[in-house]
Amino acid sequence: VRARHRRFTPHTWTNGLGLLANLHVAAGVGAGPYLEFPDDPAARVAQEEIFGPVLAVSTCDGPAEGIAVANGTRFGLAASVWSADLSTAHRTAAALRAGTVWVNTFDAASVTTPFGGFGDSGGGRDRALQALDASSAAKTTWYAL
Repeated sequence: VRARHRRFTPHTWTNGLGLLANLHVAAGVGAGPYLEFPDDPAARVAQEEIFGPVLAVSTCDGPAEGIAVANGTRFGLAASVWSADLSTAHRTAAALRAGTVWVNTFDAASVTTPFGGFGDSGGGRDRALQALDASSAAKTTWYAL
């Protein structure tokens, strides 16, 4: 994580993305968490799938722009929709190109539901019966006796 994180930190400074926080982490434990607000949805930090401790936060003027920004990457592992209007949340969740969408929550999971992404995040499904698809194949055999 530390080496991957270093690939992004200098880049953010040179591109004026506005590093908000670098919280202290004990020496040798890893890189501190970063929260960044990219000015441009096409910025590298907003386009890469970074598995922490970096979070790129984009502000949007309404669901349509939010959907366009979220779907504007080649990744689609998971997304969260936060809204007091359940109809808006349903429409937004349906339009997002992500393997999991949480509404008014984050990281809810169950072994009975599949987890995996779309696009370059789409390397199959973990958990649930769909996880067996990667290591098994259905077969039908008919006998006439």
